[in-house]
Amino acid sequence: MNTHTIGILAGILNCTLIIPYVYSIFKGDTKPNRITWFIWSFLAWVLLLASLQSGAKATTFWLLAAAINSTLVAIISIWKGVSAKDPLDMWCFFLGVGGVVLWIITRRAELSVYISALVDVIAIIPTVRKVWHAPSSEPKISWTGGFISALLNVAAIDSTKFAIILPPFVVIGWHLMVLIPMYFKKNSKSSR
Repeated sequence: MNTHTIGILAGILNCTLIIPYVYSIFKGDTKPNRITWFIWSFLAWVLLLASLQSGAKATTFWLLAAAINSTLVAIISIWKGVSAKDPLDMWCFFLGVGGVVLWIITRRAELSVYISALVDVIAIIPTVRKVWHAPSSEPKISWTGGFISALLNVAAIDSTKFAIILPPFVVIGWHLMVLIPMYFKKNSKSSR
């Protein structure tokens, strides 16, 4: 199987994973963190465009699905999400905005990929904190499937350029940050 086909499969899998996630939101089991999802939504589109400009091909299918998915969840989070008004969420938000401003100032596609990857990791912190305290507060099936689709996306890497290799590995990292407490930390609620 070639990298293009693997990239398409990664994108399709990633796209379908939004279904159980959105279902979990409307069922009331999941309350997405607004700051995380709004930063991800914006960054996903920036990262998709910057990756395309940097020469990425097969890994962009996953990025397109991520941009669509995160935008949908960000919109839904307006009504169904949570925002803790504490210093951590605010710092994540301001660091995220600062990273985007830096990218706009530099206007370099590769640099924007690096900045977006850093901000991407910052944006996951509120969700990791939430899952650490309540491991079943996010749907395990969506995050596990997302991890699998991220692994497929790594297999779809068709370049040796660091700006193309970095985003798929960053995605694996933040999926692990969410999945570890889901699988290994006890919770009073039943696991999904």
